[in-house]
Amino acid sequence: MTVTAAPDPGQTAPPARRVGWGAILLLLASMAVVSTVISVTRVSDMAGTSKAISLRESLAWDFTSTAALALLLPAILQLARRLPLPSPRPLRTLALHALASVPVSAAHVALMGVFRWALYGAVGAAYDPLKPLRNGVYEYRKDVLSYAAVVAFFWAWPTLRRIAEQAGARPAPAEAEVLEVRDGARRHFVRAADIAWVEAAGNYVALHLDDRELLMRSPLAALEARLTAAGFARIHRSRLVNRARIASVAATASGDFTVTLRDGRTLAGSRRYRRTLSGAASA
Repeated sequence: MTVTAAPDPGQTAPPARRVGWGAILLLLASMAVVSTVISVTRVSDMAGTSKAISLRESLAWDFTSTAALALLLPAILQLARRLPLPSPRPLRTLALHALASVPVSAAHVALMGVFRWALYGAVGAAYDPLKPLRNGVYEYRKDVLSYAAVVAFFWAWPTLRRIAEQAGARPAPAEAEVLEVRDGARRHFVRAADIAWVEAAGNYVALHLDDRELLMRSPLAALEARLTAAGFARIHRSRLVNRARIASVAATASGDFTVTLRDGRTLAGSRRYRRTLSGAASA
């Protein structure tokens, strides 16, 4: 089973992440661990009371519940995909999930009753398959938490996987640096190589591309730290330039300098940053 996380409408984004079998197996393993802990805790808490229960029966209760929830995972994950967060209307999304959790809980409780009835019957014991349904409110309180946990896992999985990949990956080549630029509801992903120069603009920086200009919320110093390895150099306290775009550098009478780009555009540079362009083309 592979479920794809849908991107937000009106948003330019990289290919959607997939929640594949690795994530599903991790989720099932987590459910099994939680069920085991709950079973052992129940046996311990009820020991010596009139409601004492064997570990075998306690495990049967919890693992029939886990098996029923596992069968419903495809439906829950599809709901998480179709009703994603963040979304333009988060309250509506959460309300729809709250409504969806009711039939999901009903199906879970019904399946759980059938599984227990079959399991008890297999060992010659009796079990009323409708018993969980008669405790529907109690079961729903637990199920809504399980539903929320599965949906939250689906939403968080792409981020968790990205963190794991970054932790285990080698540093990306400098030319692979990509900047994410938010423009209202849209996101632009800009390669460093496509930027000719960067200029401070208040609380933003202006990214000058070949055919357009994008504003990105970031201090110039923070962006400089990211782009230095990609071949950018500071030529002014408010300006960075892509070394690969430089055609020539010419000194001025004042001791400052002028940078001419390969497309003919010119930028003013300050004398204090002249050394950062060592190795660039000179007039």
